[in-house]
Amino acid sequence: MDLPIKFNTSQFATEVFELYKTWNLYKNLKEPTTNYFEITPDPDTTYMCCVYYQEERIKQCKDNIIFIDCFKEGWHILRNYSINWPRDKHYFILSSADWDTTDPLYQLDFKYTLLYFPWVLLDTVRAYTSFKHELFFCEKSYDFKYPKELSFSSMTSSIKDHRDFVVQHILPLIPKDSYAFKYAGINHGKNIQHLDIVSNINQQNFEHYHQQADKYFANTHNKELPVSAWQYLPIDIYNISYYNLITESNFEGSHFFPTEKIWKPIVTGIPFVCMATQNFLQRVRDLGFKTYNNVWDESYDTEPNEVHRLEMIADLCVQLQTFDWQSNRQKLIDIANHNKLQLQQVSSIFDDHFTNMENKIKDYIASKK
Repeated sequence: MDLPIKFNTSQFATEVFELYKTWNLYKNLKEPTTNYFEITPDPDTTYMCCVYYQEERIKQCKDNIIFIDCFKEGWHILRNYSINWPRDKHYFILSSADWDTTDPLYQLDFKYTLLYFPWVLLDTVRAYTSFKHELFFCEKSYDFKYPKELSFSSMTSSIKDHRDFVVQHILPLIPKDSYAFKYAGINHGKNIQHLDIVSNINQQNFEHYHQQADKYFANTHNKELPVSAWQYLPIDIYNISYYNLITESNFEGSHFFPTEKIWKPIVTGIPFVCMATQNFLQRVRDLGFKTYNNVWDESYDTEPNEVHRLEMIADLCVQLQTFDWQSNRQKLIDIANHNKLQLQQVSSIFDDHFTNMENKIKDYIASKK
């Protein structure tokens, strides 16, 4: 494998490696740097980059190396979609999820190198800080005005076990008029439809919300930075809630796959309790952001047993019913302000990840000598 590695890319990989090119050009203007990645449209002189679900294209590839664009998904997707991939290739997995490739729980039965880059963080920062994006002008600040109408709010569509746990084991512990949990087409607790951009929901179609919300932003779809439904900030719902109950995409294991569900509360500053994989909050803190471990008990984050972790989160939700929000208000504001400042420093985060990607390529090349 010669440097720079030339490959033709799909949409999300293009976004990352165009940013890489800018980073590589300007990270050090005084000294020449090695360019590890180069995007080129010529399929005859490049490696192929396929989106993870393009099975036939992957099977037809004659190269011994293939790049896989999995920037919008994580390890859990690869288990299912890779079943019929050729096993005589080496795959470079481009993912916005990170995991320990030596962990027995995260083995995949093909040869691969993980190139982790937090694409969702990139897309989040771009959505709310670029004046080319319509959401640059939306209200983004949680107001910290007490008292609040709701203890917590939470909104999600697809059905998963840890989200079912909320309905079955957490909501019965909380007074019904003090939460709003929109889940899989059903509005649990207080009706907040009037505060959302989609006022009617369809209980038979879990994608109904996204389909309806996308209609609001249809006029942006041909623009440089189109608006997606998931980027919408429900700030009016946040502002009647003491905290946001985040039910991340994954809960089992310890891989790190932060989605918009964590970044939107960090963008706005609303406090949060997070249902996610083990050590998820620690990984968020490793990126320079603050969570609430100095305000309330976040020891659930380190609990390896999924059932026990869910039970610890349920206990915390009950405890927060009587939490003194007013006396802790300044601590919460300080965390929000720190995180907003850190969002302005994400170039250092991307710098670290690009450097790590280069190191992974160096290690692979060295292993073939």
